[in-house]
Amino acid sequence: MRELTPEQRLTEAAKRIRSAHGLNVVGDRYVESAKEIGVLYEVDLEAGTCTCHDFLNFGAETGIACKHLVALRQYRGEKATGS
Repeated sequence: MRELTPEQRLTEAAKRIRSAHGLNVVGDRYVESAKEIGVLYEVDLEAGTCTCHDFLNFGAETGIACKHLVALRQYRGEKATGS
């Protein structure tokens, strides 16, 4: 089996969030945690930020999106195109 790139792993994690929970989006910018039901993270697509632990401790320094940012981008893209 071929090893996934970091970007491919992130995309796969985002897909798992969306399929496991149906991507619970609250309002315009809140995404429910994949691990903790009822925990919401604020995702700002314009600024490219999220309040989750992974983004705050790694993504903010590196500029790498977390799975919540990717999942919400995918969701918004599908919603905009009617997919």
